[in-house]
Amino acid sequence: MFTVKNSGGKPWFATSHERIYFARHRVGGKLIRQSLKTDVLSVAQLRLGDLVKAEREHLEARTKESQGKLSFDQAVEIYRQRVVDHPKL
Repeated sequence: MFTVKNSGGKPWFATSHERIYFARHRVGGKLIRQSLKTDVLSVAQLRLGDLVKAEREHLEARTKESQGKLSFDQAVEIYRQRVVDHPKL
């Protein structure tokens, strides 16, 4: 069993078992918990910003898709990006 180190209200925390930092933040009302794959605080802080930015961009893209406000070219670009991201599709 592992314990979680108190983050003092920060958007990350570390497990004491493996000493790996995890991101814990909300994007669009959804709680995201994901490994930052590092045991160094300064690296975790940098990766946290990148992760939050990527999650917000993903949310924005999904919102546009669900609203149906896309041109055909934009839909094709989204499809191509999904194929690149997930080749098994």
